[in-house]
Amino acid sequence: MDWEILIHDTYPGHRQKNLAKKHCREVTNVFLNLETYKTALEAGEHPEQLKRYFSFVHDEKRGLFAIDQRPPVKGFQLRLYIYPDMTQKKLYILIIGDKNTQSDDIQVSYKKLEELKNG
Repeated sequence: MDWEILIHDTYPGHRQKNLAKKHCREVTNVFLNLETYKTALEAGEHPEQLKRYFSFVHDEKRGLFAIDQRPPVKGFQLRLYIYPDMTQKKLYILIIGDKNTQSDDIQVSYKKLEELKNG
């Protein structure tokens, strides 16, 4: 069964646009990595295994994962926070950010994750 990608209704599209203006290659690469991740899920891989297979996947606990684009040394680092819902085969995109917003992004993602889990 195919996985469906859903963008959470509070996803900061304006932030993605601003990041893409300055870091187009990095934004493109993070979404290419998301597609690789989704393809692996569709092949039957479990999200917990994918963090071992792919260096661009980070476990942020509580079911939250981050996908990055592996920049060059001292390059610009983006993270796309996602939640793979195994029961419904839905891959939620929660937020995108950089190292400066990482701590806040994780906390916001946890709140969004609770909303999704509690209906």
